Amino acid sequence: MKVLRWFLGGLTCGIIGEVCGWLFYGALFAKWTSQYQHLWRSINDPIWRIGMPLADILNGLMISLGFAILYRGIPGEGIKKGLMFGLTLWLITRLAGELFFYTMSPVSFMMVVVGWLHGIVFLLLGGLVIAAIYGRSLEE
Repeated sequence: MKVLRWFLGGLTCGIIGEVCGWLFYGALFAKWTSQYQHLWRSINDPIWRIGMPLADILNGLMISLGFAILYRGIPGEGIKKGLMFGLTLWLITRLAGELFFYTMSPVSFMMVVVGWLHGIVFLLLGGLVIAAIYGRSLEE
């Protein structure tokens, strides 16, 4: 049963990541992200259309697994535990990670801001959904 919750949590988190990615990088902030098309593959490349959703789902599965492994050490209860997990992941991965991307790539600082916004929304929603799917099953 926990494996099913892990899979559903990871799949849902991956889908949230994919939707947030298209929303932030494709719709809301397209003005800034379209300037840097030379950094990414062509949108017609099959790796982009197939590989990115698969990568997001794999990312969601790993986040769900991390939540299950670290469950007892995450402060809070229930949904708050998921929000705290998402915030911690954002602080560890995206806050510094986007600054590293900025220093190593020829992009504007606005791309860093877009990455931070994408990360905080995706990881908070992902953590919330994973916590809701697992429920109290990890307390046993």
